[in-house]
Amino acid sequence: MICCEPSSRLENEAAANKLIDDCVASYGTVAGISFSAASSVSAAPQQTMAAAPQGQLSPQIEDKEMPPLEFIRTIIACKLKTTVRKVTPVATLKGLVQGKSTLQNEIIGDIQ
Repeated sequence: MICCEPSSRLENEAAANKLIDDCVASYGTVAGISFSAASSVSAAPQQTMAAAPQGQLSPQIEDKEMPPLEFIRTIIACKLKTTVRKVTPVATLKGLVQGKSTLQNEIIGDIQ
């Protein structure tokens, strides 16, 4: 699932890091990408930034344009708390929301 919304408030930083790791792994599965695990999250971001050697660039990741249909399917999937695969390109919004006009209007508002 690309949208990884927690069901309740996370208890601590470790729980938040686990949620992020799970979301990244889930996205990687959907996108067919393999991510390496973070080495350590114990250091504060400022310390990590200061410890980076000068003059080294981070690896470049190719920026690809997201097709509009995939963008819309992702928004709908997040609102419906389902996977993008369940929001097929031929499905109608009315059918996906199962007659819930308020939800349908929210999704239309998000897309606009």
